[in-house]
Amino acid sequence: MLLLLVQSCTSNRNPESSEQKIPVTSVQLKEKEVVDFIHGSGILNTSKQQKLSFKTGGVIDKIYVKEGDIIKKGQLLAGLNMQEINAQVNKAEEALNKAKRDFERVSNLYNDSVATLEQYQNTKSAAEVAEADLNIAKFNLRYSKITAPSNGRILKQIVEENEIIGPGTPVFLFGSTAGNWVMRVNLTDKDIVQVHIGDSVNVSFDAYPNLIFRAFVSEIPSAADPYTGTFEVEISLLSGNDVRLVAGLIGKADINTGIVNRYVAIPVDAVVNINEMTGDIYELNGNEIIKKNIIFTEISDHEVLVKTGVNPGTIIIYEGVKYINENSKIEIVN
Repeated sequence: MLLLLVQSCTSNRNPESSEQKIPVTSVQLKEKEVVDFIHGSGILNTSKQQKLSFKTGGVIDKIYVKEGDIIKKGQLLAGLNMQEINAQVNKAEEALNKAKRDFERVSNLYNDSVATLEQYQNTKSAAEVAEADLNIAKFNLRYSKITAPSNGRILKQIVEENEIIGPGTPVFLFGSTAGNWVMRVNLTDKDIVQVHIGDSVNVSFDAYPNLIFRAFVSEIPSAADPYTGTFEVEISLLSGNDVRLVAGLIGKADINTGIVNRYVAIPVDAVVNINEMTGDIYELNGNEIIKKNIIFTEISDHEVLVKTGVNPGTIIIYEGVKYINENSKIEIVN
């Protein structure tokens, strides 16, 4: 009889009552107003950049600076071999002296009615042409050396000593420190239509990870780059941070568009199977667990923002979400 009683009790026991429930917490999702930021990156440079070159061609005799050097206004940067250029100046001077002598002689003869008016005018014109040729030679002599147009930095050295260079061929890329610091950021067509001149920007650099530099949008292109299809926006930094900036720093820019959007904020710990900008959540509908895939608009260390796919007021599983699936038995322990 005892054996029959034990068997009867075992057969009447509910198997679900012995299944252990997983303790979880839940959270009700809320809507959040967020000011939209457009994110980009770029390289810091000075607002005034110039390609410095010689007026005439020739052989580079000496380069006095190197790439990265900080220079002062008027400092000598490079010079050509002056042998040919000095010879041209001497030639022009001798030609002018001869033209002046010819004019003086013909002028005296003209005053004595020996030379004609045509001869007088021709020698006068020849003297004036010779003087102009000398001025040209002296001008070329002056610009056979490169001097710094202002205080700044040598951003790039393009040629080396003893190279033969043509007129106007760049020797240095020069950045003037007299202007502002700017950063150029490439944006997509979707982003460029939301950006306006004067929009505030927060800029950060890896070199100064704990500093935020205030800036603003100073220039917006009217057309896309034909090679990349993106729009290069110029961002100008405002003064205020007393730190040393150098051209070439890579920075991140967060552009404040002033546009406010509404998003559903979800705690990041409530999201599983995160893959780039997608993930899964477990929604509670009474006692039913519903797995949903969501697409993020933005993700941070503590929350993800979702624009579509889930509604405010929805109750989802928060803590313990990593240990359950759609068929799990759970116990809410909020």
